[in-house]
Amino acid sequence: MQIYQMRTEPGTDIGNMAIIDEIYQGKKLGVVFATDELKKAILFSYNPSQKAYWVDVKVLTLGGKPKAYNVVALHDTINIAEQEE
Repeated sequence: MQIYQMRTEPGTDIGNMAIIDEIYQGKKLGVVFATDELKKAILFSYNPSQKAYWVDVKVLTLGGKPKAYNVVALHDTINIAEQEE
């Protein structure tokens, strides 16, 4: 998962967006976090948009269409710049 857009206001996930190419190539979806600890570990890390996150997610749908990723576990963080070298 790569963070596309983030909002760090406490108590809300509105405005957070991510891309998970393995699920929907290039599609930006909203992202919500199962716990505040997960949200802090991802959004409050140094420059989260420059990292990739190995996560467990559930795809939330509405009317059969994907609307958001629900992040339920974080396994690892990868610095994107290091992978591109």
